[in-house]
Amino acid sequence: MEQVTYMRMQAAQEFLESGDETLEWVAHRVGYHSATVFGRAFVRCMGMTPSQFRVKG
Repeated sequence: MEQVTYMRMQAAQEFLESGDETLEWVAHRVGYHSATVFGRAFVRCMGMTPSQFRVKG
């Protein structure tokens, strides 16, 4: 399951790097029904929030 989550987060990173989509859109696009749940999973996997990644990227 960790590998699936990691692959989802890699896809999410690509969407976040473009900066054009909302976090809700990214969450749904990578298979999460909630931006909150997506955000928690992103932090666990990547060590930063999606918003922090977007600023950094």
